Amino acid sequence: MLAAASAVAEVPARIKSITWNDSYDKKGAFRFYFWVKNKWLAINIDDRLPAIRSSTNPTNVIAFTWPSSHGAWWMPLLEKAYAKLNGNYENIVGGNPYEVLRTLTGMPTTSVRTANNYKLLKKLADKNYPMTANCCNY
Repeated sequence: MLAAASAVAEVPARIKSITWNDSYDKKGAFRFYFWVKNKWLAINIDDRLPAIRSSTNPTNVIAFTWPSSHGAWWMPLLEKAYAKLNGNYENIVGGNPYEVLRTLTGMPTTSVRTANNYKLLKKLADKNYPMTANCCNY
């Protein structure tokens, strides 16, 4: 999920197009839109992220993430919305990036073997299409 979201975010307008509120809302409300069953589905979340108590820090700290170098929290919030869409965080471990690309963009996606397809990949990259790599053999 994170690889696909990162690929989509290479063009900030792509992320803004699926976000109802791309800045912090004082009420802590956020809405993300996902392409599901041939229509855009809105998922509402709050700004609370999973936290853990560290052995070196007695206060709760945000678990497994941190803000971007510019202080943005949109990626963990998008991940939370995607987890809610899929039932929970555990259900978004693994999977195929091209499925997430379709869910984030609403566009058709495909999986391309890299062997003997470098010209095609170059052509797609030149058009600035979001792409990810799949770690597994298929």
